[in-house]
Amino acid sequence: MLVCLGIYSKQQESKLTGLPTSTIGNMRKVRKELLKADQTLPSAWNAALSLAKGRTCKMDLDWEDVVEQKAKEYADRIQRAVGPQFFKNTEIMAATIEKLCPGRVEDIIRLLSEGDLDGFTDDEEEADF
Repeated sequence: MLVCLGIYSKQQESKLTGLPTSTIGNMRKVRKELLKADQTLPSAWNAALSLAKGRTCKMDLDWEDVVEQKAKEYADRIQRAVGPQFFKNTEIMAATIEKLCPGRVEDIIRLLSEGDLDGFTDDEEEADF
């Protein structure tokens, strides 16, 4: 979604998404091609790339559903791994998140406060476009 917005620099998009600037550059190129062809921009990178290559793409996934499903899966796994005591101490949870996501805590706080969880993924193929 960051690339689709067209308001951030390539370096900012790279920092916010964790993707290399070369991937961001490819995404920008595809965005430009799709807009020039009057195509609707899908939210998923692989769908946008398919459209740009002239292939039909699968129905665009509802990104919020994908995020919700993955979040639930990870939350269940974390809860089983750390046990209930972990969730009783907010300070320990915050310190753990900082260790897991160094430099991204401010972004996480911003997204949580805005209620906008789009844009965080580790998989380039399924990256949010």
